[in-house]
Amino acid sequence: MFESPSSWDWERISAQLSLTPRESELVQGALAGKTESDLADAFSCSQHTVHKHFRRIYRKLGISTRTALVLRVVDAVASIGELPPPSGDNCLGDTS
Repeated sequence: MFESPSSWDWERISAQLSLTPRESELVQGALAGKTESDLADAFSCSQHTVHKHFRRIYRKLGISTRTALVLRVVDAVASIGELPPPSGDNCLGDTS
């Protein structure tokens, strides 16, 4: 099981991914399951502005989906040593 994304070192993750502070905040919201509408409300901006930020983030990271964004963040977290070692269990129940 992963640690809560809120406990990760977002300064290091943002540096690893070359994210601005605002982009980092939006990525954290996306990882928390927030919609663009939720994020627009939280940041007191339009949904269009949030969408533009995500397009810029995706272009910067060379991705095109939220799923790819999550995978890219997990890779960054793993590369800076923020993920705990595997427990030996996997989704198939094989512990070998």
